[in-house]
Amino acid sequence: MPSPGLRAAAELISDPARSDRLIAEAARCDHATVHQLRRELEAAALIRPVPRALRAARTPPPRTPGKARLAIAALGLRATAAQVAARAGVSYQAGWQALRAASTQPPLPGRACGPQMHNDPPYPVGWPSESAAAVRVCTTYCPVYARCATWALTQPHTPGVLGGLTSEQRRRAVALPV
Repeated sequence: MPSPGLRAAAELISDPARSDRLIAEAARCDHATVHQLRRELEAAALIRPVPRALRAARTPPPRTPGKARLAIAALGLRATAAQVAARAGVSYQAGWQALRAASTQPPLPGRACGPQMHNDPPYPVGWPSESAAAVRVCTTYCPVYARCATWALTQPHTPGVLGGLTSEQRRRAVALPV
């Protein structure tokens, strides 16, 4: 079995554009060993010098929603902080903060207001139901905004923000002659 230094040298020669840590991981050795070998191979002109800023680094793993955000997705934005905390197994404060943050973040994939989807308004309990912030969240983050706004016009008397329109805006739009 080749030594760690030989494995690292082979990895460096095959692709010097990778970072020292990525090469060390592939060669199963320490990154300091790779760094020392890189300097020696560059001095001997066996590999081309690659500036650190241009070396390929490890890609971070994809982010997954936290427990509180998943609880909000299951319960809806009308849930209370206590309900979110109990469902997610977090503190009351963490549940409240997650509800507050959910009002300004894009919805989880597959969740949007409109027909055949959840009809929860995009704001947590306690917000004025037709605030400018609620309208902004809906118009900014809704992936099906156009379809949702069309559907919202069929709901002129439902309170709250639907499709980025307040109930008053929907009533006026429906009352206008075409």
